Amino acid sequence: CDALKVNQTVATLDLGWNELRDELAFELANTLQVNNSLQRLILDRNKLTSDGVSALAIALHNNHKLRYLGLSNNSMSASAGSFLGTMLTVNDTLTTLDLSYNGLASEGIMALCTAIQGMKRPCTLQTLNLCCNKVGPSAAQLGLALPKL
Repeated sequence: CDALKVNQTVATLDLGWNELRDELAFELANTLQVNNSLQRLILDRNKLTSDGVSALAIALHNNHKLRYLGLSNNSMSASAGSFLGTMLTVNDTLTTLDLSYNGLASEGIMALCTAIQGMKRPCTLQTLNLCCNKVGPSAAQLGLALPKL
């Protein structure tokens, strides 16, 4: 990850399907705070929990380059929805967020939607993938947040 801090040419980093854990997410979070070239970060099918996702979300408060974040099929819980929702209120470049096949459940999706609904500016997200998260009753809340997307 140290090399990515100074690298100005790598635009896509795909670390999917590597069974990576939160330690890597913490390292990547530090990298995202200073890297100005990475536009796509794919972390699908790893073992990231809400702790690792929280670190990434905090880093994306100040990152103005990343456009795609793939977190599909990890081990996050409902609290990740809150961390990511807060990030979306300040990040103005992320256009695609893939949260499919996680354990966000209704609580996490409602937290994400509540944050999007409360935004003072238009949300930059164009694609939000929530497939296979046991959306349940939060589908109504999601419907209210969609006009902001």
